[in-house]
Amino acid sequence: MTSRRRRGLWIAGGTIPRRAQIDRASGWRRCAAFYSLGSQADRGGHAMIPRQTIETLNIVRDRSLLFVLGGGAGLALWALADHVGAAGLPPALYVALFTFVAGYSAVGLALMGPVPPARALAGALLIALPLTALVSLAGLRFETATELLDDPVMLSVAGLLVLFATPFLSVWLRDRARALDYAALFNTAWTIAVRYVAAWGFVAVFWILAFLSDALLELVEIRTIETLMRLDWLRFTVTGALLGLGLAVVYELRAMISPYLILRLLRLTVPLVLVVVGIFVAAVPLRGLSDLFGGFSAAGTLMGTAIAAITLISAALDRDDTQAVSTPGLRGATQGLALLLPALAALALVAVGLRVGQYGWTPDRVLAAAVAVFLLAYALGYAGSVLLRRGWAARIRGCNTVMALAVIAGTALWMTPALDAYRVSANSQAARHLEGGVALDRLPLWQMAHDWGRAGEAALDRLAAGTDAESRAALDERLTTLREMPNAFQYEQAIACRARPDQAAALAAILPLRPEGTEIDPLTLAGLPPYRLTQVLEGCRRPLPDGRPGCVLLMGGFAPSAGADDRGCFSTWTPMARPWSITCFWARAVESRCARSTTRWPTAGRACPQARWRRCSTATTTSAPRACRRCTWAARFWCPPTEAGAPPRPPGLPRTAGALFATPDIDSGAASP
Repeated sequence: MTSRRRRGLWIAGGTIPRRAQIDRASGWRRCAAFYSLGSQADRGGHAMIPRQTIETLNIVRDRSLLFVLGGGAGLALWALADHVGAAGLPPALYVALFTFVAGYSAVGLALMGPVPPARALAGALLIALPLTALVSLAGLRFETATELLDDPVMLSVAGLLVLFATPFLSVWLRDRARALDYAALFNTAWTIAVRYVAAWGFVAVFWILAFLSDALLELVEIRTIETLMRLDWLRFTVTGALLGLGLAVVYELRAMISPYLILRLLRLTVPLVLVVVGIFVAAVPLRGLSDLFGGFSAAGTLMGTAIAAITLISAALDRDDTQAVSTPGLRGATQGLALLLPALAALALVAVGLRVGQYGWTPDRVLAAAVAVFLLAYALGYAGSVLLRRGWAARIRGCNTVMALAVIAGTALWMTPALDAYRVSANSQAARHLEGGVALDRLPLWQMAHDWGRAGEAALDRLAAGTDAESRAALDERLTTLREMPNAFQYEQAIACRARPDQAAALAAILPLRPEGTEIDPLTLAGLPPYRLTQVLEGCRRPLPDGRPGCVLLMGGFAPSAGADDRGCFSTWTPMARPWSITCFWARAVESRCARSTTRWPTAGRACPQARWRRCSTATTTSAPRACRRCTWAARFWCPPTEAGAPPRPPGLPRTAGALFATPDIDSGAASP
């Protein structure tokens, strides 16, 4: 054995122990040396294996590992999805397997690259195993554990846990002493995000090219690609493998594809967001809160804006002061946005609270309230850091670390019995009926029976035991219906159809008719679609400022296929941006006929003007059409005929269609309707 071989090898700054030295009788060790990191040289500095060769082998190794891991994960997920509910596989075990495969593959793919492969594969267990245990524990809330996988709220919480925990694990596996170092966590989190976005972009490009290639080959009657794409298992496997390959390539090019470009661009938008948020906060006291919280979307918009503001502030402050924004304008804009952030978070929390006060708790609202609380904590930490002046940027970075750990703890708590959103929601809805007297049609009975697990069933039992005989009969009827219907939409339609005769009779009793003296059979009104009948009835029950019902029914010849007594137009009032809603109907006909009709009705020797989504042409002469009507389903306008036999224009109504139900009649001074 030569002296060079006795001395050993220098690899990546260290020496291979003498017992592992490569000699002529140990060929497998020579192969292992080719798979090692760094260059190999003896103590004299003479290279034994070229560095370029070793780097190439390392690239091949990493790509192969990620390719196989991604493809295996895709194949495993397909197998689980294809065998859901299979005999012999307990639902609890299925949920555990699905959660483990999805969590382990997502974390393992994110770790591999920055972390050595063996350590990354072992380290991914530190998140996948607790996640599997927590999701399995949450599955006990249902009679069948697989029902948990249909709940988007629970899936979102599990995803947040993985999203926030993976950067901490990646830094800890590389250097335990820096596990809470903000600079390392910041770089790791943004690197993982950029890698996944770029890798999914690569997957999307591949499938676009695959579809284009298939279309091209079909021109010459070659359908090989189409045949392959029909195989579900192959699509899942190829998608996973390509995702892993994309992650590997993006990490190799980390010097070129880095988050720094994205961070630099994001921080430029801070002044714009500051202006928008500043205008909003300044306008709220002037406009008031009554219109601000008109729907649940207001809370979603506020929370989305707050999340965007937190992201932009973090991007502006970067990993440390040397990389943070340095220009006075951007630093001032960042501070201003941090000071306005509590207003957004507080308004979002108030919006959720008002919605809960109106309709009670649901799992979605429990999650929204939790998100709003965390956002308010973020906002107060940011604003307090700025108000303390010196060192405010460092304090905000520390706040980010603390809040990330809090989010991890909160998501874990969500999946334990200590915070059961289904139990909270079911108890709230049952109390609304038993204690608050809320009608059954205002309760989410379908969700309680099908989506809220054991807690929802228990709440339904309490409702059945605590209501009077009349309410119990109505509840039993609804429970029977919801167990017969396959989905919530059909259940709501069945309940609405049963209520149509009563709604039609109530509508006929309060509905103003024009011309005066006209009568209408309630059975005619019962032929309206349930949702439209409910809409018109609610509009009629909403009084106008002068006390009249907020609706009117104008009978007339608005369709050539029905008699004059069997057709008419509703107009209902609602306090929205477009206050008047017009609905055309005619007995023994369907509303979709409006969309199919393209007839131009002659009027005094000229064609009737028609337009899409526009007002009818203004007509004030005797030779022009007397009135136009709009059918909301058709989005098309017609002018009724003016020949003999056509109904005259009711007195007091305006001459132009655009002003018919929306504005007062300027000519006669009569208010419409």
